[in-house]
Amino acid sequence: MEIDFLLGLASGLVAAIITALIAKYWPSFVNIISKEAKINGSWAWYDSSHKEPIGNILIKQTGSKVKGQFERNKSIDGKTTKRVFKFEGALYGQILHINYNEPEDPKNVRGSIILKLVSGRQVFYGKTMYFENHKNEISTYNFVISKQDKSQPEAVQYLGHTSSEKSEKKNAA
Repeated sequence: MEIDFLLGLASGLVAAIITALIAKYWPSFVNIISKEAKINGSWAWYDSSHKEPIGNILIKQTGSKVKGQFERNKSIDGKTTKRVFKFEGALYGQILHINYNEPEDPKNVRGSIILKLVSGRQVFYGKTMYFENHKNEISTYNFVISKQDKSQPEAVQYLGHTSSEKSEKKNAA
């Protein structure tokens, strides 16, 4: 009777340890076998009103799923600011779709971003769209991120261009 109890206890501990190890290392395993681009890490954030980074984005990727946060350090009018947004999304081939919100803001800004991966997997460019409470309207602007401190010239070339403008230029050539 006592041996059965000890065997049950030991098997329960082994199962708990195995479960903990799987939970800890599963995201790394999924990333290894995933065919999606590896975009984990820190990225510089640009928008159409600045040619210098306005903040940074930290991306955590598990397979095609992404989550993380981005911090804006410069407002549209160039003033120093501190805004933190949380996001979740997915990478579909070269397209990154993110839904975000600003949990610290009492108005809880929410929006979406669609980005295309270009320039040797060092730059994403696209658009963000969100509701501006103080203007009572939906706003959209260009959104570019690049691998931290590696791709500023490539990132800046995408400011002010939409994907349809780039396609039109390519087709005209």
